[in-house]
Amino acid sequence: MRGHFSIITLLTISILRYGYYFQHKFHTPLPDALFAFLASSGFALMSWYMLLGLFLVRDYFKRYPFFDESRWGPICPMVAYSVFATFVYKHALAHPVILDLVLIFMALYVVILGTMIFKQYLKIKSGTDAQVTTLLAGK
Repeated sequence: MRGHFSIITLLTISILRYGYYFQHKFHTPLPDALFAFLASSGFALMSWYMLLGLFLVRDYFKRYPFFDESRWGPICPMVAYSVFATFVYKHALAHPVILDLVLIFMALYVVILGTMIFKQYLKIKSGTDAQVTTLLAGK
């Protein structure tokens, strides 16, 4: 999933930047609707991948309560999504829904990172994954 986000983000921003370059270098006006279409297409594709990814890992943190370094993987796509959402807001779609999505995902980062830091603290404190699982289960 992380690779898809990087590719979609980089391609969409690059295409938009090339469009702006083409406008300024060759003094050829391109319609604003083209930029809005490109930005919203990339944003819609990223939103679909974000929802698909969250749906696929919805029970992962419940089944594997121990901390592992690979858990930091979902943070990269969420950051890419927020960066791209602010880019889309600035350059194409200045709509409050875009900012609401950014704020929702930023709150989601805080929850996920807080959970990961807490689990890391429990792992360091207890020393083993089995004890962390027992502590989190409340037994």
